[in-house]
Amino acid sequence: MTAPPAAAPSRARAAALLEEVRALRPALEAAARPAEAARTLPAAVVAQLREAALFWMKTPAALGGSELDAGDFCAVLEEVAHCDASAAWATMVANGSTGTMAGWLSDEGVAAAFADPADLPVFAGQFAPRGVAEPVEGGYRVTGRWSFSSGIRHADWVIGSCRVESEPGVERFVTVRRAEATVHDTWEVAGLQGTGSDDFSLEAVFVPTCQSFDWASATPRRGGALFRQPKVLFVGNELSPVAVGIARRALDDLVDLAGATSRTAAGTTLAERPVFQRELGRGAARGAAVRALYREAVGEAVSPRVEDRTPASGVRARVPAAVGVQHRPRSMRERERDRGTADGHLLHHLLNAAELGGRGAERLSARWVAGEQAAHRYPGSGGHRFLQGSFHHPKLDLEAGSGGLVRRARDNRQAAVSRHGSARA
Repeated sequence: MTAPPAAAPSRARAAALLEEVRALRPALEAAARPAEAARTLPAAVVAQLREAALFWMKTPAALGGSELDAGDFCAVLEEVAHCDASAAWATMVANGSTGTMAGWLSDEGVAAAFADPADLPVFAGQFAPRGVAEPVEGGYRVTGRWSFSSGIRHADWVIGSCRVESEPGVERFVTVRRAEATVHDTWEVAGLQGTGSDDFSLEAVFVPTCQSFDWASATPRRGGALFRQPKVLFVGNELSPVAVGIARRALDDLVDLAGATSRTAAGTTLAERPVFQRELGRGAARGAAVRALYREAVGEAVSPRVEDRTPASGVRARVPAAVGVQHRPRSMRERERDRGTADGHLLHHLLNAAELGGRGAERLSARWVAGEQAAHRYPGSGGHRFLQGSFHHPKLDLEAGSGGLVRRARDNRQAAVSRHGSARA
């Protein structure tokens, strides 16, 4: 692992990480289709992300992480998303999950998980209370099953939120080594296929008290200003940069496609058509506006004033960033559907890079809609509780009861990969 020097300012550390991402671009792009076929990131790519220290941008410097400021973190994550949506999602989840444990877990728990500064751990899991923790001597006996645990195949530790028996209303985060959990192969979806967001379960697993904490009342035990903001903001600034990075890539791929596509004997490309240039300009302007909007929202939310705010105020501070998440993928989908400005059969090819990113944006956008609805139902939750419910595709019902659709989506994907191999559309 080659993390930037902790003593360097956040902006300098972010600049070094951006260079790492740019160096990894060919590998991330080449792994996009294999990741979809395998439904998780290839091991070689995970190793490269680890080596570049991209999983620990929210881990305190004292533990060996980069501990980037919120805005700098967003800049790096956005660049990963410009390379590949699934890699960005896995990077996002690893940072939020690992950073949460690194900042709030007890000293004894951190000593167990972060024992080797040269080999930092990766955490995965879910913050929704899908388990039950029974108090026993020295800790808790935990049983439960948690879904959508992105990156769990390459994680070292798992996190689950639990209701505590005999303590109504208390939710406790618990963490154990992944080897103590059972991972369930459930990730058959229509977008972000390469994220490996499988279920995991614990069955009467003993968790020492030091490997758990009450999320609502916990205070940060280490780290700087990043960990002093309301906790909901700590993991609340992650979706926007992923969405913007995906959309930036869609624009770039659209330009490449249009520049190589001609429908006339004279050889005039789509990119040379005034109507295409006009719509491209509109899309670029909308994208620049949304990017500025979410970055302003992140900056406003982590300003010194935020230290005195309640979590509910923090949720309101995230609203401008939510606009970015919703508007940018929507704009991208509108451009993809505009058959008059691009070669539709190329753009919608199942294995085309723009289509891969588009399906990822569909998933991300749907995730945010569900989170916003849950935030109204559970004030102060920041929308994270929506993970207790079902995962819906905006056009297809892919709940557990719709096994036929899930199987058809899987079969169609496998057939396409078999037909086209690794050829770039």
